[in-house]
Amino acid sequence: KEYNNLPNVTLVSPGNLTWSLTDTGLEFNFTANDESDGIENCTLYVDGVSKGTQTPIVEDQEYSISPSPLGGEGSYEWYVNCTDNTTFVNVGQSEIRTLYVDENNPVISIVDYPSSTSDPTPEISFFINDSLSSTINYSIWVDSVETAQDGEADNATLESIQISPALDLGIHDILIEAEDLAGRKINSSTMSINITPP
Repeated sequence: KEYNNLPNVTLVSPGNLTWSLTDTGLEFNFTANDESDGIENCTLYVDGVSKGTQTPIVEDQEYSISPSPLGGEGSYEWYVNCTDNTTFVNVGQSEIRTLYVDENNPVISIVDYPSSTSDPTPEISFFINDSLSSTINYSIWVDSVETAQDGEADNATLESIQISPALDLGIHDILIEAEDLAGRKINSSTMSINITPP
């Protein structure tokens, strides 16, 4: 007996809106089942292009398709289509998920800071640029110690902050650590600021 039912396809991993640091070695995992005569095959699609087919398929067993490199940094939409064994050749499609591939670190550009000042809470200005992340987390380090000045910068937007707590007299080395949404971290160049008596 033949049934005109579509296969059910469930994506396992990667999760929706997942970040990857590379476009190679990725595994796309799924399961599938059908109420009629089983599954003939399942095909992975990335941005609408077939990237690999798994056959045969045992229902409810997890399978993995590992495509060749996706094409570099960027965002990709992926899903899996499965075809059943009936004469109807029913095709069931999974949900569509988005995967981000981030192959580059953020870039920190120091705009301004005083090399010498009597203000113990000097202001520093900087940009953080990233090719994919809309926001980038940052932290301020003074003399190799992380301060409580963690923040979130909008991509390519000027940030100006005052160092806190107040610095003691003398020369201090200050840097910014940035981390994008993919988890890539980078440190800025060191800013040496001399705090002088008022």
